[in-house]
Amino acid sequence: MSRATRAWGVALTAVVVLVAIALGVGVLIGRQGTPGGAARASAQRPTSVERDQLAPLFALPNTTGETVALSSLEGQVVLVNFWATWCPPCRDEMPVIQVTHEKYASRGFRVLAVNVQETSAQVEAYARELGLTFPLLLDQRGDVTQTYRVQNLPRSFFLDRQGRVVRIHPGELTTDTMEKYLKELL
Repeated sequence: MSRATRAWGVALTAVVVLVAIALGVGVLIGRQGTPGGAARASAQRPTSVERDQLAPLFALPNTTGETVALSSLEGQVVLVNFWATWCPPCRDEMPVIQVTHEKYASRGFRVLAVNVQETSAQVEAYARELGLTFPLLLDQRGDVTQTYRVQNLPRSFFLDRQGRVVRIHPGELTTDTMEKYLKELL
């Protein structure tokens, strides 16, 4: 057998072994329970999100490491917004969300902005730059993002005071859209 043929054989074997290891690790991770900071669903809550159903509960750390739970906002109208710092429509909608948060907080409107798989440092710098004051949560493993079946960013879920998903909004939120949705909920 030539030296080149042996080299190709070794390279092919290495690729097959690496793929097998990656698949095995994926299966093991998929079988593990959800540790602190991951999505936590209660027995009465669904494990995925649908309009007119109770929203799946979750608890995630904010940028200072404090855990914030959706369940702590019971009785409030909540916007759960999934976003990332690299997403241009997310950047465009953040000032709209900030202004709306300030305008309606006294009427029971709360925002949980779930960052998708970025570091605390990235999120903190972004928040300072844009002057954001609502809770920015870190879904670093993507568990909550997966539970809410978010495939594109931004994506927003409006919850009524009973915790039901009333609106699912794909894409950038505008002032008019926010006002329309909140008029129905507040």
